[in-house]
Amino acid sequence: MKIPKIEYVEWLDAVASSGWGEHGGVDRCYSVGFLLKETAKYITLSAAVSGAEANAAISIPKAWIQKRRTIETARKIKPKKKT
Repeated sequence: MKIPKIEYVEWLDAVASSGWGEHGGVDRCYSVGFLLKETAKYITLSAAVSGAEANAAISIPKAWIQKRRTIETARKIKPKKKT
């Protein structure tokens, strides 16, 4: 199994409210995860991967991303061979 790249992403999240009151604006979010998919419009990160499956995935629109970095050292970890 090839281990996907691990990405650190800072992004702005949309905030919704109902009823009357002050609007708080957008929230800054921080995510780290395995890069499952990337298109021209969004990236999908996952908290865990195993074979062809993934868990706790989030898709973030690229327009919302403020900062993005690949965590290079984590990509060099090789899975143990089955014995």
